[in-house]
Amino acid sequence: MKEFIIDKSNKDQRFDKYIKRILKTAPDAFIYKMLRKKNIVLNGKKASGKEKLSEGDEVKIFLSDETFLKFSGPAESDKHDHLIDETFAKKNAGLFKAGILYEDEDIIIYDKPAGILSQKAKKDDISVNELLLAYLYDKESDNKERFKMFTPSVCNRLDRNTSGIILLAKTLPGARLLSSALKDRRVHKEYLALVHGNVDLKDDKEVIKEAYLKKDKDGNSVIISDLSETKGGKIISESDDNDIRIKTGIIPYKRYSFAGEDYTLLKVILYTGKTHQIRAFLSHLSHPIAGDVKYDKGHKEHYKNIKGYPKRQFLHAAKIRFPEDILSGREFESPLAPDLKDFLELISKR
Repeated sequence: MKEFIIDKSNKDQRFDKYIKRILKTAPDAFIYKMLRKKNIVLNGKKASGKEKLSEGDEVKIFLSDETFLKFSGPAESDKHDHLIDETFAKKNAGLFKAGILYEDEDIIIYDKPAGILSQKAKKDDISVNELLLAYLYDKESDNKERFKMFTPSVCNRLDRNTSGIILLAKTLPGARLLSSALKDRRVHKEYLALVHGNVDLKDDKEVIKEAYLKKDKDGNSVIISDLSETKGGKIISESDDNDIRIKTGIIPYKRYSFAGEDYTLLKVILYTGKTHQIRAFLSHLSHPIAGDVKYDKGHKEHYKNIKGYPKRQFLHAAKIRFPEDILSGREFESPLAPDLKDFLELISKR
């Protein structure tokens, strides 16, 4: 018999979903059969699986050790052995901690450096997720079993070479809170982007623009088209060719002239968060982000010839503001990353 006590990180979820986290490879039919036969009970009573768990609830699973291991053993151990390792944790916990802007029991607001993936793309990658796990494992080394029930993770993503604020969930309640707010677009997200050209808007007030975005699977990029563009004589719709409607706000903040080029520092408000949305959209407006070799093919040689030019796109997730029902509407800011700050100082002198 295996016994589990529901802690805060696992409350408020359906009982059957919790069981599926334990018996990861068990077929659904097997789990519901065990519930009906009272081989799996909640607080000593028969359960259907639809119950919502509360902190302190007692779960008992009456299975042979062989059966339990068959449905839970390999999936539990293989997934985190290379992550929750004491050497890895101690080596990287301090590195991660230095970037924490805010932390409570459920969430972390983190200042991601450029050059680090939000989530790993290959097995051996070290991403924000791995650094988060290292930090939490080092901090909660006496409670490492909880990582087998819920894996702390990023809730939104930034490109590898975009720096700034990223949201992380430590617990299942935290993941639900952040994911719901992001999905409902109730989190204000503001970026700083240095673009080529003079972006001239009336009174330099925010202008909100909408367009369509479509993924280009072959090139690992996206394509932007105006709402008024047509294909085959008809206006593009969201369902046509997998186009997704996007919404972006831009505010000119400061202008520069340097090495024969005009630049504008923009505040960019992200109303919809899609892959490469800001980068592709600004390029579509003929104001590509400085240093963005993917969406600015025309300035590749220009970048190479300027000493001190950023080795990445000049894009920084600078500010985030929550709705009143989350952290009382608090706002968090990330200072401009050093390489971007240095370049602004360089072009400000000319």
